[in-house]
Amino acid sequence: MGNAQQIRSNQANGEIQRLEIPEGAHLPESFWNISVDLVNHPSGNSRMFLGEIANTELVVLDFWATWCAPCVAAIPKNMEIQQEYKDRLMFVLVSRENRETLMGFLDRQSSDQGLSPSWTVWGDSTLHRTFPTRLIPHYAIIHKGIYKGALEADQMNRENIQRMLENDWEEIKFKKKENAITHRYDENGLLYVDGNGGGKEFIAYHSVFGPYNPSLGYGSTKGTIPSEKGGRLSFLNIYIPWFYQVAYGAGRNTYYQLNRVVLDVADRSKLIHTDSGLDAKEWIEAGNVYNYELSVGPALGSRFYEIMKQDLARIFPQYTAHEEIRDMDCWVLKIMDRNRLDGHRTRYLNTRTKFDMFGISLERISLNGFFSMMKDYFMQSSTEPLIADYQYPDLIDIELSTQMSDINKVNDSLREYGIRFIKEKRPLQILVISDNPKKDQDEN
Repeated sequence: MGNAQQIRSNQANGEIQRLEIPEGAHLPESFWNISVDLVNHPSGNSRMFLGEIANTELVVLDFWATWCAPCVAAIPKNMEIQQEYKDRLMFVLVSRENRETLMGFLDRQSSDQGLSPSWTVWGDSTLHRTFPTRLIPHYAIIHKGIYKGALEADQMNRENIQRMLENDWEEIKFKKKENAITHRYDENGLLYVDGNGGGKEFIAYHSVFGPYNPSLGYGSTKGTIPSEKGGRLSFLNIYIPWFYQVAYGAGRNTYYQLNRVVLDVADRSKLIHTDSGLDAKEWIEAGNVYNYELSVGPALGSRFYEIMKQDLARIFPQYTAHEEIRDMDCWVLKIMDRNRLDGHRTRYLNTRTKFDMFGISLERISLNGFFSMMKDYFMQSSTEPLIADYQYPDLIDIELSTQMSDINKVNDSLREYGIRFIKEKRPLQILVISDNPKKDQDEN
C-alpha cells in the first residue's frame, strides 16, 4: 500500500453506472461481450472482445498508468511470469490513458529495457467501473471464469501465481473491498458542485463569495441559525458592515446593530451609502454590496462564526475588526412607577400582537417582548442603542397610538404605563471596523 498511487480520472462528473462483479461470482456473458481498444497487440489488432481470453485459465487485469511508478516497475516482472506460464496465464494491462500517450511510453520502455513491447487496453472506463478502485496498481484475478478478488502490488508474485494455478487460495490475501465509488470527479469542475466527486453529504465546510449580482435582489440574509450541528447562512447583495455585524455577534443569539458599530475608516463611502452622495440604488449598483454563503457541517458546527471571521479577513484584507467596551449614549428602558405598570397586568388568556409604524396593540406580552420590538423593529435606525434595565416577571397589555420610531413620542405614550426610555451613558460592548494598517504596509 505504501507505493500505491491515487488513481486519476478525466471522466465527466455525474453518477457512475457500473457492472460491478462480486467476489466468487461467475463472470456473466455480458462481461465477455465487452469490446476494448488495444495498443501494441502482437496480432496487430486494435480491438478485441474479452471473450477472446475467456478460455485462459488465469487472467490478471492489471490496472495501471504511465505516471504510476510502482505500476511501471511491475510490468517487466509480470511479463516474465507470464512467459513462464504462458499457456495458462495472461496479464492484461488496462489504462484510462489515451492511445498516443500509451504507445509512446511503451515503445520507449521496450527500447530502454530491451524488452518485447507490452500491449495494453487504452481509454478504458468499463473495466474500471466493473472492478472499481481508488489506488493502483490494482490486479483483478479471474480464475476459470470466476472473479476471485483483487490483489495489491505486494501480493502479485510468482509464488502466488503458482498457488492460484494450483487452485490453492488459502494463502492469497485479497484486498478488502473499498467503499463504492459512486461519483466521478472532473478536475475541470468545482469539487462537490453538481455532484462532481460527490454531493453535499461530503462537505464539512463550504464558502463562496462574489460581487453584486442583480439577479439576487437587494439585500437579504437567508439560511439556518448556526449551532453545534452546523448551519448555513446566505448573504445576498449585502453591504460590508453587515458581514461583520453577524460574524462578531456570534454566541449571543443576536447581532451587532449598526448603532453599536463604529466605522473607524478613512473612506466610509464604501461601507455606508449615506456617506457616498449616491442614493441607495446607485450605491448598490456601483458594486458596494457582495454575495457570500457559508455552510458548515456538524464536524465544524461550533466554529461557524470563527470560520466566518477568517473568511472576512481574507475577503476584505483592507479592513480589520475587533470588539471593545466604550461608554455610549443609550436609551435605557426603566420602570418609573411599578404601581402604574402593575395596573396593566394582562387580562387575557391568549397572546395577540398587532402593530405598525403608528401604533401597537399587544396582549399578554412580557416587558422584554415590548422592549425587543422597540429595539429590533421600530428603533433599529436609532443612532443610540436601546438597552433594558429592569426586572419585571409579569405579562402585560400595552396599547399605544403614536409614531413608534420617535422615541420622545413613545415616551409620552408610555407615561400611563409607568415606564420610560431614559438617555444615559452606559459602558457597552461595541464592534469597531477599522482600516487595516498592515494592508497599507504590505502595499508600500
